[in-house]
Amino acid sequence: MALSERDALLSTRLGRAWPHAALLDALRLSGHADVLDVGAGTGDLLRTLRAAGHTGRLEGLDTAPHGTVRAGDAHALPYPEGTFDAVLLVRVFMHLQDPAAALREAERVRRPGGQVIVAAHGPAHLQALRHSAGEIPDAHDTLLEHLRALGAAPRSQVLTWSVTLTRTDASTLLPGVTFDPRALPATWPDTLSLVVHTLQP
Repeated sequence: MALSERDALLSTRLGRAWPHAALLDALRLSGHADVLDVGAGTGDLLRTLRAAGHTGRLEGLDTAPHGTVRAGDAHALPYPEGTFDAVLLVRVFMHLQDPAAALREAERVRRPGGQVIVAAHGPAHLQALRHSAGEIPDAHDTLLEHLRALGAAPRSQVLTWSVTLTRTDASTLLPGVTFDPRALPATWPDTLSLVVHTLQP
């Protein structure tokens, strides 16, 4: 199942768009900030911002363009220096071929005083479900370690939200894992989590 389909399920369980609405509520970006979403996919995050009344410039970039999201490479952003107040890399950083180059590009197009925001699922994400599948979540924040190795000194925060999952959610959220329905309760409390690193001068 595609990530977008899993996100849709988690949005239903959370009661608001996952992860975009939850993340943007926590970030509290200025309503007039010029924002670049690197690895924007289908542009859901930018649509969420616009629907919330955001009036600043919104740009999305992805290797697979879709709608208003333009084609582009995170390692060579097609923008002049100092174009954006916020550059977002959400659930994409660890998939980049050269994270150091992508981070340099994000820093280059950030305006003085602006932010580069890198977010990824945290170790607590779907922790109870993963435990029931025999998966032990990584206890280390490898993204933070990677950023530090690149010389970045981010301000970091762990965002968590409580959800109730159902037995039928299990195979959808962990594709490739076979669950014995009798081993799972009908419903159980779990956690959605993002680790957010903000780089700001």
